[in-house]
Amino acid sequence: MVKGTIRDSSGTAIPYVIVAVKNSAYGCNSNLAGEYFLELKPGNYILTFSQLGFATQEHPVTISDDKVVVLNIKMKSDAKVLATFDVVAKGDRDRGKEIMKQVIDHRGDYWTRCRITKCNTYQKSSLEKVLVEKPETLW
Repeated sequence: MVKGTIRDSSGTAIPYVIVAVKNSAYGCNSNLAGEYFLELKPGNYILTFSQLGFATQEHPVTISDDKVVVLNIKMKSDAKVLATFDVVAKGDRDRGKEIMKQVIDHRGDYWTRCRITKCNTYQKSSLEKVLVEKPETLW
């Protein structure tokens, strides 16, 4: 088993980080406290840690019989600034509504094309109760 805590450079826990075994579909998410654990058979693995706004990291880990490996991770911020643009319509015509109407009119065609696709997903998650102080004012 491998477990640990995932934090940012200031030491704050990062929830919902994707922890995955490289080149497999096996993994988990960190909880609200940034903690994770994976039950793995003995062997050598590469774990990837990814989260929006942080640089993806890879760490090798060796699991041996009945030993718990603790792997704490510090993720570096990797925020990207995307270009902005304004959409301006000319005249009374709303092109977005026209496109959406065409999509809705052809939804049966899309369903027929996608019917051969199948995806099975399992995700283990935790629900945690956190005590929040009542604010003096809402705004």
